[in-house]
Amino acid sequence: MKVQRRIAVPLVRLFLSAAIGGVMATAGVVIAQAPQAQTSVTLVAKEDADVFRIQLETPVGALSQVTLLQGARPSLRMELKGVSMSEAQALAQQMGRPAHVRQLAVLPGLDGRIVIDVQLSTAMRVLDETVVALDGGRSRWEVVLADGAEPASSPAASVPAALGDIRFGGSEDRLDMTLEGSAGLVAEVSFEDAPGRLVLELPGVSRSQVEEVVARMDRLPPYFRKVLVPASGPVRIVFDLRGPLDLVDTGGVAQGRAGQVTLSLVPDQAPGKSQRDGLQSIQTAVVNGELTLQLGGAAQARVNAFTLEQPSRLVLDFLGWTPDQVRQAVSKFKSAHPAVRQAAMTETRMGSARVVFDLVSSVDLGGRQYQASDAQGQMSLALRAVRPELASRGQQGLAVALGRDMGDLRKPGVVIRPVQLEGRHAQALETTPAPAARYNLLGMLEKAMTTDSRYLASKADFEAVSEAIPQAQAGFLPVASFDYQRSNVHQNVRETPNPTFLKNSVSYPSQSMSLTITQPLIRAQSWVRMDQAKVSVEQARLNLLAAEQDLILRVTTGYLNLLATQDGMELAKAEREATSKQLELARGRLQSGLGTITQMHDTTARYAVTETKVIESANRVDDARLALKEITGEDVEIGAGFKRDFLAVAPKPANPDSWVAAAIEQNLSLQSRKLARDIAELEIKRQSAGHLPTLDLVGSMSRQDADGSIYGGGQKTDTGELAFKLKVPLYEGGLTSSLVREAVARSSKADREMDQESRKTERIARSTFMAVQANVQMLDALRQSMVAQESALEAKLEGHRSGLQTVVAVVDAYRLYFAARRDYLQARYDYLSNRLKLKQAVGTLTRQDLQDLATLLD
Repeated sequence: MKVQRRIAVPLVRLFLSAAIGGVMATAGVVIAQAPQAQTSVTLVAKEDADVFRIQLETPVGALSQVTLLQGARPSLRMELKGVSMSEAQALAQQMGRPAHVRQLAVLPGLDGRIVIDVQLSTAMRVLDETVVALDGGRSRWEVVLADGAEPASSPAASVPAALGDIRFGGSEDRLDMTLEGSAGLVAEVSFEDAPGRLVLELPGVSRSQVEEVVARMDRLPPYFRKVLVPASGPVRIVFDLRGPLDLVDTGGVAQGRAGQVTLSLVPDQAPGKSQRDGLQSIQTAVVNGELTLQLGGAAQARVNAFTLEQPSRLVLDFLGWTPDQVRQAVSKFKSAHPAVRQAAMTETRMGSARVVFDLVSSVDLGGRQYQASDAQGQMSLALRAVRPELASRGQQGLAVALGRDMGDLRKPGVVIRPVQLEGRHAQALETTPAPAARYNLLGMLEKAMTTDSRYLASKADFEAVSEAIPQAQAGFLPVASFDYQRSNVHQNVRETPNPTFLKNSVSYPSQSMSLTITQPLIRAQSWVRMDQAKVSVEQARLNLLAAEQDLILRVTTGYLNLLATQDGMELAKAEREATSKQLELARGRLQSGLGTITQMHDTTARYAVTETKVIESANRVDDARLALKEITGEDVEIGAGFKRDFLAVAPKPANPDSWVAAAIEQNLSLQSRKLARDIAELEIKRQSAGHLPTLDLVGSMSRQDADGSIYGGGQKTDTGELAFKLKVPLYEGGLTSSLVREAVARSSKADREMDQESRKTERIARSTFMAVQANVQMLDALRQSMVAQESALEAKLEGHRSGLQTVVAVVDAYRLYFAARRDYLQARYDYLSNRLKLKQAVGTLTRQDLQDLATLLD
């Protein structure tokens, strides 16, 4: 059996792919709690001067998928289910033949579906798309098209296929495989059940690239036994599987010339012949403030649970069970909580039963509990962090016309000129950014140890100061020198009363050589300098350790800051999306006469604030990335964040005086200041030793060779000398006394600096201790505040649906809810950062602390 699927970085716009009007649309599924709606379908096409509108009104769930195809024959394909061929053909006649339509065809699709293929006369792009829920279980979908292909489609088409890396991730029982490479990357996925294999075929990618990527895989997920790249045939990556898998989700993203393809895989199993009755019931309930999904009769089942996004879904695979064993429970399911809307039943690739729950927003799966209250028992699955910001999408009454144009609102009357760059740099440079390197926390520290300028400067300073010991030792060792001189001598006797010297002139060469060895015997300054050198090297070692601690703290702080800014950007986008929906609702209420212009203006202003928050959060993310680039010297990417929430604990012992005492004794910066004071005191002794005499043992050997003289003949002379040289300084113009006074002043300065460092160390130790304790209490309070704001938001939404609350009140509730979430997430990062600062204050911060922190992160 071979199942194949092609996944590529998207070059055309694909929209409305999975959910319409809040109901899951999956091939071959049974929709639970589906309203009894009309069966008629209407299709309307409208042409304006520059745009082409297509409006389709169907029962909820009838419209399965819409795809805009580009290329030589552009077309808009609408896939319908539950619609007969004759009814679809009637729709085609009803639509007519607008100028933008070249041809209209009705085609049979898979699983009894009908495809309406609207072939366009020219390439078009999507300007807008809306979906609204109508009364009576119906939904209206409308798309607005304009001439011209999607601008994002052309660059990727010209990029050659390339593979740079394969990463594994995921959550719950789902494995995500991400292929990173160029925008032209395409992956063709197939399964071979005999033997069990997953095959990724990569058209256009070189075999050497694939082999290099596979060679870097040091650890495979437990689903895979081994991986290999066949030496012949198409370029493929073959994973030997430990058991059957199913491909449940795919996606592609292109940014410029870079792109990535993501595959989501889950365990699978063929259904067996079981005597079990199957799933008895599905219920939603709130237990201890936590939303749970209760599955009656599933205690003995092998349930694989995972979530999918865009749209948000919870999927339960009952591995080994047939679809008939769960069908009745799905058909009876009615959600008692607004976060879970619908349930749909389908099956896995191997044929096991699969149940898909349509969710309002993303959830985190908690633990599972089993109760053996009957023969089958019950399994409860916790759903955590359910966000209600999208709950208003499913409410009735959203099918209202857009409000009036906002052009009547006041606009600024004066426009300030933008900041403009002058000179040769004003022209934009066309550069291709280098791909960002991906690091975990420990990997980033290892990289920083080799690239951070501040740490490398401290390392070089340690190496330089270490030379002070051999330099001081040189003051005790002999000093040898060799001198050589060669000259031509010219003598002319002009007048002399001595008859021995005749009046004449003579010229002759002369040369001399001497070897002098001096052994210091008594030099007080050299003794003190040796002590100083040892203390200086110890101080440099402490400074290097302090620099390493500082690097650990800077890397961790930068890493956590980037995670915090990324969380802030995601929250800002979510707040903007929620406020956007409320703005649309405010416009609709104004148009229908149910709202006021003041409410719409207030909502518009609040939406504008969320737009600025998104921009500010994006700027903070860029700044946080640049802060890490300042350390590592390159653009970096990091993991997704925390695997799970954690429980903050207070430092032990709980007495701040104990931590202060440890800091006074162990803080590296304070110890360095103490050694600086010792060096200054030794400097006083060294300069004072300038008043003491010195004694050296001097030995010399010399030879002088002259080839002539005024006497008419030359001579050769050898001389040897051994002497004690005593030097007693008497007066040097007051230089030594001045140097002593300078050393005393510098020693006093070192004392004051040590006192200041001691007070600073005490303050930092006490304040960071109190900060960690406050963070622990604050995290608990903020967690409760977030839960309270979530409840308040649900109450505001319920009050708005019943007409008791205004749109502005709902928007403010959203703002308070997201502010509470933002404060809580930031407090988690502050707690972890302050823990490391406290350990740095007491001088015990090591790489092991990063290892402990890394276990919390993806």
